[in-house]
Amino acid sequence: MPKVYRQPELERRIQERIFIRIAKAHETRIKRELAAQYNAAAAGNKIKDGRMVDTIAAIMRDGYNQIGSRAATAIRDSQGKSIKRAVPMDPAFEAGLNDYIDQYSAMKVKDVSDTTKARIALITRQGIDEGLTGREVADRIRQLGLTDPPFRASVIARTESHSAANAGSLESAIESDVVKEKEWIFTEDERTRDGETGEFDHTNVSNAQVDEPFIVSGEELMFPGDPSGSAGNIINCRCCTGYVV
Repeated sequence: MPKVYRQPELERRIQERIFIRIAKAHETRIKRELAAQYNAAAAGNKIKDGRMVDTIAAIMRDGYNQIGSRAATAIRDSQGKSIKRAVPMDPAFEAGLNDYIDQYSAMKVKDVSDTTKARIALITRQGIDEGLTGREVADRIRQLGLTDPPFRASVIARTESHSAANAGSLESAIESDVVKEKEWIFTEDERTRDGETGEFDHTNVSNAQVDEPFIVSGEELMFPGDPSGSAGNIINCRCCTGYVV
C-alpha cells in the first residue's frame, strides 16, 4: 500500500518548521499572560484565565488549519489529483477544529494556571518560613514573573501548536475516506524518546488503523502530541503522522 509521504523524515522536518513558526508567533502573548498571572497574585488578586484561553485557542487554530490543509493536499496528490493550491477545507473540518478547541483549550489553560499557582504557593511558603513580610513575598512573586514566563511560554507554544497540527492532520485523513492506516514518524536524533533514557519510547510505534489509537509506551494516542496522553509522552514531542492509502 502506498504512503502519502514518500520521504517521511523530510515531511516531518517540514512540519516541525511550520509548527515552530506558529509557536514563535504566539510566544510573546503567552509570556505576557503568564507574567500577568504572577502580577495578579503579587497584588493579591485572583488569577484569571480568560485571555489565556483565547491565546491557546489561537495557537490551536493555526496549527490545526495549516497542517490539516497540508495533509489534505498531500492525500489528494497521492490519488493522482494534484492541484497547484491547497485543498479548501470543508465545514466538517472546521467543526472538528471547533470540537478540538472546545475539548482541550480550557483543560490546557487549567494545567498552565495550576503550574503557576503551585510555583506561587512554593514561593509563599518559603517566604513565610524565612519570616518575610507580605510585601517581600509579593516582590519575590513579581520577580518570578520575570524569570519564569520566557521558558514556559516556549514549551507551551510548541507543545500546543504541535498537538493541534497533528490533530488537524488526522482529521483530514479521516475525512478523506481513502486513508487506511496511519504511521508514527519519529525524529531521528539523540533527543528522541527511545526508551533507553526514560520510560517513553517514540521509536517503536506500530502502524494503526486511521480511526484507532497508536499504542505508545502503553498509552493510547490518536496522534503525536495527543492531549489525552501523559505529559512525559507529549511535551516537546516532535513526531508527526504519516498515512497509508
